[in-house]
Amino acid sequence: MKITSDSHIDPNIEQFIRNNSWKFMGFEIAEESQRELILTTLFNSSAITVNNGLTRMLKMVSTMHRNAIKAFIDADKRLAEDTIKFDDEVDRLNLFIIRQLMLVQGSLMTTDIGINMLEESLIYRSIVKDLEKIGDYAAEIAKKTSPKHKLPEPFQKEVNDLSELVIETYNRALEAFLANNLEATGRVYENEERFNRKRENILRQAEKALDPTSLIKITQILDILHEIMTRSRSIINETFNRYIITQNRT
Repeated sequence: MKITSDSHIDPNIEQFIRNNSWKFMGFEIAEESQRELILTTLFNSSAITVNNGLTRMLKMVSTMHRNAIKAFIDADKRLAEDTIKFDDEVDRLNLFIIRQLMLVQGSLMTTDIGINMLEESLIYRSIVKDLEKIGDYAAEIAKKTSPKHKLPEPFQKEVNDLSELVIETYNRALEAFLANNLEATGRVYENEERFNRKRENILRQAEKALDPTSLIKITQILDILHEIMTRSRSIINETFNRYIITQNRT
């Protein structure tokens, strides 16, 4: 099912579809852009390949992450609440992909959903868990939003820039995994080092400039961003595991 618009999809219509598509059993938003929404039936297990599912899940958690940081920085409680609700949609896609992977028992289903071996399906399950956890962390950030406590402007930019570095890193990590490309993993390690340096610098400045409540808030957010960063390393580890399996198969 395809829904299109000459200019852009009305946000109210998009939200209605998100909130109600689960009522039409087997339907899920498979692709989206400003002018188009595509709903796919999930009764056919090959309707969305696992790789496509992971790509969509990555877009979803990246959107959650950006919205959560924006809500926290702007002290926007409404955006925070919408971000937390969006985690349900991530969980639904997570369950769908896991259901597909559970079907991989050496049957013909493996070719249909894009996975070739039981060992490889276990690696994919680990990746799905990492992405689902990133969504959970984004929801945690959103829950820290408070209209009563807004960071000073210099720290708003510092936190946003650090957050964007984290988003870039786990996006690069998953791209490397999907492409089975070990050469692309190097940038992830470089970003990890940049993150640690920037994080320590922000904390040093915050200890000197912020009141106790703001210091606690920013420390909590930086700790969550660090946890998200560890998921990038987890994805890279599975990239190496998958590469070894595929090389042994050739």
